[in-house]
Amino acid sequence: MSQLKFYKYATFGLLFLNIGVLAFFLLAKPGPRPPASPANFRGEVIKILDLNSEQERTFTALAEDHNRKMNSLNEQQRKLLRPYFENLNSPDVRINKEDVLNQVQQLEGEKMEVTYQHFQDLKSILSESQLPHFERFIRRFMDRVFSSPEKSTPPPKGLK
Repeated sequence: MSQLKFYKYATFGLLFLNIGVLAFFLLAKPGPRPPASPANFRGEVIKILDLNSEQERTFTALAEDHNRKMNSLNEQQRKLLRPYFENLNSPDVRINKEDVLNQVQQLEGEKMEVTYQHFQDLKSILSESQLPHFERFIRRFMDRVFSSPEKSTPPPKGLK
């Protein structure tokens, strides 16, 4: 076999190999992860803390109360932020930006306090044998909420 034929076959072979690798990465790309639902996390918490049926009912009531409070605070925040950003389109409407920022900051503080109180309430229903599991639960919560951006789901394709 002459050198020219060898290089010709090698070039085509590498070209097809590169196309194959490229196709593999484009076609085998994993889809977006489904968002973690609160119900799944509740089940995980029940397992981690090893709650009995009475504790589970109390925990479910505490979690639903916490969700209601958080939803209410989130709704208040949305009502503040909508006019704040709509002001970009209609500057005629005057809003006190500093006042809005202070109110949003206050709501964020309330969210933190509501969540902290929720965890204290949860801790109060645990028995002495379950308290060591609470530390693991808090670590799991922190991993879930404060995960690094690399671990979070990527933005939709249209927003890249």
